[in-house]
Amino acid sequence: MKRFRIYTEDKNRENIEELLSIAFDGFTVIRTKGFWKGTPENAVIIEIFTKDAKLVRALCGAIKRRNKQEAVGLTVEQVDFELV
Repeated sequence: MKRFRIYTEDKNRENIEELLSIAFDGFTVIRTKGFWKGTPENAVIIEIFTKDAKLVRALCGAIKRRNKQEAVGLTVEQVDFELV
């Protein structure tokens, strides 16, 4: 299992959460403050546990387009994950 974290500006959050809800059974949205090129902005970190890297990357592209951003951040880590 992999943990994906998407880092993006906190814009269109309801729309993005709707996209995520269609694609994944569960995810976490963490509201935070980020900086891009020295400028602070409201941001979110979206955390998803899945094996489907292709779907996560497609969502990154959709978020980037909807938020009209130059880029979104993505980290990928191999993790052990289980529901208890």
